[in-house]
Amino acid sequence: MLGILYILLTICTGYNFILYFLPNLFDFTKKTYTRHTLDAPSLLLIFPASLLIGVLFLSWPTYILAYWLRNTKNPLSTADVIIIILAVLINAAAIGLKRKDTVKNLKQLIVNIQPCEIVIMVFAMILSGFMMFRVFYYSDGSLYISRIVTGDFATHLDMIRSFSHGNNFPTSYSHFAGLDIKYHFMYQFFTGNLEHLGLRIDLAFTIPGMLFFTSVCMLLYLFALKLFRKRIVGALTIVFFLFRSSTSFFKYIGSLTGTVSERWTTFINNTDYLGYTPKENWGLYNLNVYPNQRHLAMGICMILIAVMLFTPHLFSMFHSIQNRKFVDSLKRIFLSKEAWLPKEYATPVALGLIIGLTGFFNGACVIACLLVLFIIAIMSDRKLEFAITALISLILVTAQTKFFINGSTFSSSFEPGYLAEVKTFPGVLLFITSLLGAFWITMILAAIMTKGPYRWLLLAFISPIVMALIINLTKDVAVNHKYIIIGCMLCDIFAGFAVAGLLKNKDIIVKITAVTLAVLMTITGVYELLIFYNKNKPENDFYAVFDTTDPVYQWILNNAKASDIFLTDQYSCTKETVAGAMLYYGWPYSPWSAGYDTDYRHEQRDAMFEATSSEELIELCRENNIRYIIVDRAARFSQEYEVNEEVISQTFERIFTAGDPDWEENIYDTTRVIAH
Repeated sequence: MLGILYILLTICTGYNFILYFLPNLFDFTKKTYTRHTLDAPSLLLIFPASLLIGVLFLSWPTYILAYWLRNTKNPLSTADVIIIILAVLINAAAIGLKRKDTVKNLKQLIVNIQPCEIVIMVFAMILSGFMMFRVFYYSDGSLYISRIVTGDFATHLDMIRSFSHGNNFPTSYSHFAGLDIKYHFMYQFFTGNLEHLGLRIDLAFTIPGMLFFTSVCMLLYLFALKLFRKRIVGALTIVFFLFRSSTSFFKYIGSLTGTVSERWTTFINNTDYLGYTPKENWGLYNLNVYPNQRHLAMGICMILIAVMLFTPHLFSMFHSIQNRKFVDSLKRIFLSKEAWLPKEYATPVALGLIIGLTGFFNGACVIACLLVLFIIAIMSDRKLEFAITALISLILVTAQTKFFINGSTFSSSFEPGYLAEVKTFPGVLLFITSLLGAFWITMILAAIMTKGPYRWLLLAFISPIVMALIINLTKDVAVNHKYIIIGCMLCDIFAGFAVAGLLKNKDIIVKITAVTLAVLMTITGVYELLIFYNKNKPENDFYAVFDTTDPVYQWILNNAKASDIFLTDQYSCTKETVAGAMLYYGWPYSPWSAGYDTDYRHEQRDAMFEATSSEELIELCRENNIRYIIVDRAARFSQEYEVNEEVISQTFERIFTAGDPDWEENIYDTTRVIAH
């Protein structure tokens, strides 16, 4: 119950921040960017913004205070008590001082709300709940985790438990424990704090994810409405966002063989994501990404809010250069006072804080947001407001990076065709055509059907896709898929506009073309939702099941600290990681992609497991700060090393054992050396 109240307090905190520092947001939904009357419900902006701001402004003070109290017995509990009391007092005072404004604005939240907007919000909440609870839920004393998310959840749940049941201050990466943290972990901290406050882990991880996913849909719909003033554009935008465009569906249909009945059976029972480009069949580009990476929706909310609030400056500039000669337009764009000087500071400062504080919630979203804003700023008024936002963001992100990371992990290189198999212009063209299908047709139509600020905005929205194709930002090529997702999500607004424009045409052929285009845009995504459903049918036995009464799970959960490093086999998502064990060398893909030196620890792990004497083992464990050694079936039957359990058992006291002889799991405490 306390966890739910904390979420409500979070939203209330964000709401009051808006009320005092960004009151213009309450009127933001009254007009379009071209100053036409809109009167959309302010709920579409205020709720997502309140949720985002509240999470940022409560999580960071809580984390900082818990870090400062890290040497006390219960740092997170103490930090929670202090921050919650302060937040309650501040919110009570804020509401009391502006009681009339609070009541008036709350009443205005749902004024002019239309049935389609209610449908969108309800559908988004139901869909997100279905997806997120489908892959991670609690039942009859066990946690069920779909195997389509175990790769990411191995790290997510381990990090969550390092805060909810551990004392991970200073913070260390759960699959490469004992060093700095190169992974954006703050969403896991927020979720871990919710579990710490009493919310069951599946609820703590899922409820915020549902709220942020629904918020993305609300903001995306509102953005489309602000740009084009037609609710059908907003509705189509949401449809195109939810169900991706790709040629994969048609290629898959063409690959089916056998009788009609056999093809239908294969088609309707398929459990493999479609994909004919690199890693597309991982589910990187469809809805699977949101239940898998639940922090992504939060980062996208930040992008949408920032871009929406800066877009008026773009329209202001284009309005001012209408009918001007080319040279005069250039002077207005780059040399006039209006082009550079700020008119207010609250919004750019607030957005700088919001973007910067999102850095360790989702770093990729910060990069994408600043890129889009940079493109918009080129042709906008009040460029220094963009600069203020960018400067504050970069200062905050740099400060966080310096604090959490030893050295620098950010490196970029120019690699044209980075995501494509064939890195030539034809190869890249084939890649993006195959991956995105009819999406490009709608972009061409939108470019033809729009002009002025709309075309420039479309260029800005496409920029993350272009960056993903030419810039290598990390070791892991799969990371760039987020920039494709973000760019497509923004461009879906223009796809919605293009299809809606064709639908309103009186020519029946044009209408049929619009319907056909809408089908081409969504059919792959719709079919992949069926695949998602098939994958996660309980009868398909596609779940990793963790008995929460398991003795090993319970021992780690109740006895291990976040500072206790476990020497284990290279676990991915196991009962040990779900319980929160901090691994010396977890599944190597995750730490490798985060920028850690996995080769060294691979060698050290093997050396410790294969140590031939107690002296050698003790020295290696001390050098690597190992607290516990787990010897289980995975270690005994490893193909990479030959565990010498006899030396381990003769060197350290076995403090826990469970399981029958074939599956016996022993935990040794390296602080308890057996005298020789």
